[in-house]
Amino acid sequence: MNRGVFEDLVHDLRMTLRMLQGKAAHPSAAIYDARTLQSTPQSGERAGYDGHKRPGGR
Repeated sequence: MNRGVFEDLVHDLRMTLRMLQGKAAHPSAAIYDARTLQSTPQSGERAGYDGHKRPGGR
């Protein structure tokens, strides 16, 4: 079938937009953020640390 067509379109669009902005087609750096934040009381029981992940990685 046509698997991956949407991903290919998004990739090509991102590259085109970067080039129109005068940037390289592919970024030269990336930022990874792995912070763990406690949820707010308004989240209720469904969220604690790391959203809905269960303690112990189960």
